[in-house]
Amino acid sequence: VEEGGVMRLWFRMFAVLSALLFASASAASVKLGVLGDSLSDEYGEESYGAYAMNWVEQLADAGVDLGPTAAEAGEPGGSWGSPRRTLYQHNWARSGADTTTLLSTGQHTGVAGDVTSEGVTHAVLFIGANDFFPSGGAYIGIYFGTWSQAQIDSYLAQRVANINTALNALVPTGVPVLVATVPDYGLA
Repeated sequence: VEEGGVMRLWFRMFAVLSALLFASASAASVKLGVLGDSLSDEYGEESYGAYAMNWVEQLADAGVDLGPTAAEAGEPGGSWGSPRRTLYQHNWARSGADTTTLLSTGQHTGVAGDVTSEGVTHAVLFIGANDFFPSGGAYIGIYFGTWSQAQIDSYLAQRVANINTALNALVPTGVPVLVATVPDYGLA
C-alpha cells in the first residue's frame, strides 16, 4: 500500500459508515452502540489519544450520541466497568477482543440492553481482526498451509457462529446493525 493508503482506506470506511448511519437520520438523532475491538475502543484511553481519534470518537465529535462519559454520569471510580472503560456509555468495544471474547465479556448483551433501556437507535459490530491477527495461530496456520482444510473450516464456522450469536442478541431489538469484519491485512 502506498504511503498514506491505509489512512485513506480508513477515511473511506468512516465516510461509508457515516453515510449508512445517517441515511435516514440526522447526526443529532443517532444514538450509537458499538461492539468490537481496538479498532473501535476509544483512543482517549491510550497515550496516543492525546493526538489521535478513532472513528468512534470522530463520530462523537460530529454530534453522534454515544452516551455520556462515566465521569459525566457520576459512575463510581469514573469507569463503566469491564469491558467498557471511562468514555462513552454505549461503546462496549475493547482492545484485544475477538469474536469469542466479545461474547464472553457481554458486549452483545450490553448493547442490546442499551437499545431497550437507553434508546440506542443504531449499532455497529466491528469485530474479527484479532481472530486473524498476523501473529496469531489462525493467520500463521492458514498463510503457511499448516492447517488442514478441516481445521480452517472449523475455525471459520466458529467465528461465523460467534458473530451470529452477537447479531441474535441485537436483531430482535429492531436496531439497525452495520457489520464490519476482518480487515485485509495485506492492505492494512
